[in-house]
Amino acid sequence: MKINKSIFYLLLVFFVNFNALSKENVHIVYEIGGEIITNVDIKNEKNYLFIINPQLKSLNEAQLKEISKQSIIKEKIKKKEIIKYFKLDQTDLYLNELINNLYLKLGFQNEESFKQYLSTFDLNLNNIKKKFEVETFWNRLIFEKYKNQININEGFITSKMNIEKKKRVKNNINYWK
Repeated sequence: MKINKSIFYLLLVFFVNFNALSKENVHIVYEIGGEIITNVDIKNEKNYLFIINPQLKSLNEAQLKEISKQSIIKEKIKKKEIIKYFKLDQTDLYLNELINNLYLKLGFQNEESFKQYLSTFDLNLNNIKKKFEVETFWNRLIFEKYKNQININEGFITSKMNIEKKKRVKNNINYWK
């Protein structure tokens, strides 16, 4: 019994001190289908969006906050739906390729330098992988659901390309070489 009390008091002191040392006050902003979204989640989403689209830095704080909120809400809804059909948190070569393409596109030579960059935004590679995983599986789900409803009229596309090619040649702009 004394050990249980000691452990309880030790944990109580730990949590009180941990809460006092935390950088920011965490509070729930939304609850979507049993999953909560906190102000920290929204801040992390904003940082993630900055990483994949640096032009967002030109927006004001209210716009950024709204875009971040909508983005994370959509992600939670997508995740809730895709877990009905797919098992997440598995190694996926395509996902790793997407991550590699991202850091190369952003000008990083290797994964380690990209990880250091992510840490300046209070993110890590696992955060990015989870986001890419949701998007990848969402795209797979949508494709599988609607692939039989897609009709491609190759004749129409070819004729449109030929018309555009003739216009460009006529205007001495030849993009179709």
